[in-house]
Amino acid sequence: MKTKGLVDGRWTLAFRDDESCNSALAMVVEEVNFLSDEVHRRLKPLLNLETAIDLSSSHICVPEDSSIRMLPKSL
Repeated sequence: MKTKGLVDGRWTLAFRDDESCNSALAMVVEEVNFLSDEVHRRLKPLLNLETAIDLSSSHICVPEDSSIRMLPKSL
């Protein structure tokens, strides 16, 4: 007798009626949206760092002995 291998991540759910199915779907969609919003909220400060850095500048300021020295970006 040959058995089928299991595939991770795939589920089949059965519901008594359409209302129960739609309610479950709404809860899953709500949770996915919540998680997506949370990821965006946590990443936003990191992504905003790029705008804080002047990318059009061709030099980077590096403090050295209480003076400022300009170095090319390639260093």
